[in-house]
Amino acid sequence: MFSAIQWRASMKLLSVTVLVVAVFLSESKAAKMNEYRMETLDGGAYKVMWKYDMIKDTFMFNITVNATGWVAFGVSKSFGNMSGYDVIVGGVRGMHMNETYSNDYYTTMRAMPLPDTTENIMLTSATEMDGYTNLVFYRKRKTGDNDQDVEIMPGMMYLVWAYHGNLDVNATTGTFMKHTSRGGMKYEFIDGKYTIVEITDKYRLYWAYDDTTDMFYFTVVVQATGWIAFGVSTKRGSMDGYDVIVGGVNGDNGYLEDYLTGGTTRPPRDENNNYNLTAYEQREGYTMLTFHRKRNTGDSQDVEIKPGNMNIVWAYHSTTDVPGNGQFPQHTARGGMPYTFIQDTNGGGDGGDGGNGGNGSSSVYTSSILGIIALFLFQLLMGA
Repeated sequence: MFSAIQWRASMKLLSVTVLVVAVFLSESKAAKMNEYRMETLDGGAYKVMWKYDMIKDTFMFNITVNATGWVAFGVSKSFGNMSGYDVIVGGVRGMHMNETYSNDYYTTMRAMPLPDTTENIMLTSATEMDGYTNLVFYRKRKTGDNDQDVEIMPGMMYLVWAYHGNLDVNATTGTFMKHTSRGGMKYEFIDGKYTIVEITDKYRLYWAYDDTTDMFYFTVVVQATGWIAFGVSTKRGSMDGYDVIVGGVNGDNGYLEDYLTGGTTRPPRDENNNYNLTAYEQREGYTMLTFHRKRNTGDSQDVEIKPGNMNIVWAYHSTTDVPGNGQFPQHTARGGMPYTFIQDTNGGGDGGDGGNGGNGSSSVYTSSILGIIALFLFQLLMGA
């Protein structure tokens, strides 16, 4: 068994290790891809480490603050007058400092807010040691509570924070004193170059178009473990003329092939595969594929993505992958929707993503052993 002194020394050592790993991550390619990021605020008194899990569409946060009172962190679409902030307020209290607490709040004015009716920010752990408070928590990017939560959108938003140096939220009344320090900053949680399209509750698309290279970038996240199909078309009906990929994850390997449909039968593979698979992952019943293609491949077996009205087509099989002979079974779900990828400046289309129902975006999630180590050390340090 550890003595109290040994335990404290080991925790301090872990803290230093975590910070070293986190700093390295913040300058790594993985951090730039929005896997793990770390921000230091208030002159170093307030540190935030976070990541966006694209598969689960969930944000995970780990904040460490040089304070022993309540600690708050939140997101907002605007900053000023404490209006429209979606925040968590939490900490550790009690005679033996073993009572953890947190609540989800939506601010409307410069006054102490009331807890939300529904708690959508979930506390994983809270600890207090040597004058520092640490909170680990998570929340859905889009909670569905439009009245008391803020959806984390692609592009510029605001990160807001506050804390009290030594006073916690009153356990009996739920009231708490005004902050001793607070602030906010413009912040991009999700890369604004991408657009999120929630096609169904089980099929989500992220896409971006780079006009300098004439390249489209796609990520699809589907609640299925079989084959996944995504495509574009200038028409819909009878499965005719759909330019689609069919891909998935089989064991440790990802696969993706290019097809042009010619009717309501299994299509043959194109002679040339003009889609490039760059990342794949499968876990917890979800499959994620990341790939790109030219807007105009110049291949007669592909569909050019033109300005104005087009169509998204999609399908998947819940459990079965494409076998080695390529004879994959019929879909268990499929559909399509009108969509505009590129604004028609000549007035022939909806323009932008008008009428599409998509907004904002996300960057590509890539696995990182350093990220795994950092998360493990944080969880070990905080007893998660």
